Amino acid sequence: MKHDKYQPRWETIAGLDIIADADMPFGKHFQMGHVIYTIYDRAIENGYQAGVQSHLALIREMQLPAPFALDLEQFTALLSVCTPRDLGSENAGLWRAHFIAGWSSVFLGLTDLSEVLHTGE
Repeated sequence: MKHDKYQPRWETIAGLDIIADADMPFGKHFQMGHVIYTIYDRAIENGYQAGVQSHLALIREMQLPAPFALDLEQFTALLSVCTPRDLGSENAGLWRAHFIAGWSSVFLGLTDLSEVLHTGE
């Protein structure tokens, strides 16, 4: 019995070539008209932004001079409260992973804190 080799199905969407069954085009750039777009999965983008905003909000509310770390119990509680309830398990996992990345980007100084640290003045 001869086995057929899998032949991936290529698609071109707005000039972006992907293998529809395997590629995840998230984070890839494509141009439509004069505008360049980046493809993101909503859970990824929303999770990252929520992590950044949560960390910045805590800095503001606690009037801290700089980003800070939480212990495992505190961070687990924060993550549990912040995770949207309407996400499926896969999207919830993506959201939480990128929430952590967003939170960490503030802690590591990858997010501009000037507007947050000077709001009380």
